[in-house]
Amino acid sequence: MIYYDLKIEAKRKSIGNVVARDTELRRIARTLKRQYNNNCLIRGDSGTGKTALLEAFAYQIAENKIPGFEKYQLAKLDTTSLKRTIAGLANPEVAAHLIGAFRNLPENTIVFIDDFENIILENKFSDFNQIFEPFFERTDLQLFITISENRYIKLHEENPSFFQNFEQINLKESDSKETSEIITALASSFEKEYGITIGPEAIATVVDLAKKISSDKKSPLRAIHLLDEALAFAKISADTKLEKLHVQEIFAEKTGIPSATLNSDDSTLLKNLEEEIQKNVVGQDPAIKIIADIVRRGRMGLRNPNRPTGSFLFLGPSGVGKTELSKVLAKTVYGSERAFTRIDMSEFGEQHTVQRLIGAPPGYVGFEAGGQLTNAIAEQPYSLILLDEIEKAHSKIFDIFLQVFDDGRLSDGQGKTINFTNSIVIATSNLGINEIAEAFTDNVDVNSPEFIEATLMPILMQNFRTEFLNRFDAIIVFNPLNIEDLIKIAMLEIQKIELRTQDHKIKFNIDPETLRSKIISIADPRFGARPIKRFIETTCEGLIAAKLLNR
Repeated sequence: MIYYDLKIEAKRKSIGNVVARDTELRRIARTLKRQYNNNCLIRGDSGTGKTALLEAFAYQIAENKIPGFEKYQLAKLDTTSLKRTIAGLANPEVAAHLIGAFRNLPENTIVFIDDFENIILENKFSDFNQIFEPFFERTDLQLFITISENRYIKLHEENPSFFQNFEQINLKESDSKETSEIITALASSFEKEYGITIGPEAIATVVDLAKKISSDKKSPLRAIHLLDEALAFAKISADTKLEKLHVQEIFAEKTGIPSATLNSDDSTLLKNLEEEIQKNVVGQDPAIKIIADIVRRGRMGLRNPNRPTGSFLFLGPSGVGKTELSKVLAKTVYGSERAFTRIDMSEFGEQHTVQRLIGAPPGYVGFEAGGQLTNAIAEQPYSLILLDEIEKAHSKIFDIFLQVFDDGRLSDGQGKTINFTNSIVIATSNLGINEIAEAFTDNVDVNSPEFIEATLMPILMQNFRTEFLNRFDAIIVFNPLNIEDLIKIAMLEIQKIELRTQDHKIKFNIDPETLRSKIISIADPRFGARPIKRFIETTCEGLIAAKLLNR
């Protein structure tokens, strides 16, 4: 069986000594010095630094930095070698040889096994009690293992008695302060490797942006990977100093947020949020004001950090701008049209379709594909999800969003936690459209709490549970569009067509009265602005095509 002498490795500087886990290091030292139950188990998610903690502790012992451990032997078992040996445990001679080897270890020996779950294979885990019995019998031998949180939970169910022999330390994801300390300590070695200077501003940017990246890895590893890739980018760019812009560029590629958005003045964007949305959405100023206020508070960190940036239920007739406002909001807040995903909830009318949203569990058809909802946020956590016609979904679907709205997180079919705290979730519904139209005709404020509570809530509660409705930050009612609104929308559509065809230098000369007359003739309250948009597209694109063909 192969092992590494960690005292020699420490002198060679071939193991790490960078970790901001003083509390955990003290607990490990106390555990290994105890007379009873003095074996140590470090469990935690991938990326939290289990291996780094093990190596940092071994390094401190090797350097005589922890009193009382000067005479200890440090042996880290080779995982591949141990795995091969354990694979032969069915042979009694192999088992006896392994037990004997452990029993004959010299006193004051700490045996380290990293990634303990990797040696289990298909063996019956209960056999491990016997294999590691020498450590549990002798007080002068200690076993120090690390294991991932998911595998620990499964293995603990199979053999709880094995884990009773360990003092367990649950290693959590490092916070910003700890991550900053780790990155700062690592900076010098990265500088030597890349020949690039790393300034404090770059480190601060790495720490800040790393926590916003959706990944299977936790911090500090997530931050280390971001730093490493940013340095590679700087190296390829022939730069001698890592700048904030290098980190932002890598972050932008990973999240889909344009780097220009990261460099823009966020306070200016938030201050002018209503005006930016109103440039493209007509006739819905009361709704825009409510939405902008909630999103503004969410982006400034004034709201519950464990909830999405905003969650809204949009009500109103078809074609009044619910989807258009969602698209504009996504582009304005997240800086890209890619930051928008629309899910047609009419496709989720059956209970079993829940799996299509979050992904099938292991062993089921489609397991590898993931879920339509969870994939969208995992790939682009800074984005807006539009749940169109949500009243057509099965009631079981709503349970998924209770967790999203409450905790800002959702576990997909593979058990991976998806973070929704940087997203905006909007659901649309056509419920109550007749009541909304009638109230609008009578000059009633359809966004007033009185109208929503007295008129719309009874209708909504026939389709949704109260606890589901209460999870939304706001229920937003869209006004039916009048003729003046439709004329403004027509002009916006014409401007969009001119922008799309600007290479041909075509401009439209519009007679206001002719446009008004045409809009009045085709306007239909049932369909909002859709007939107008269709008319403008057909007419203007037809004129452009004829003009280009006759050149």
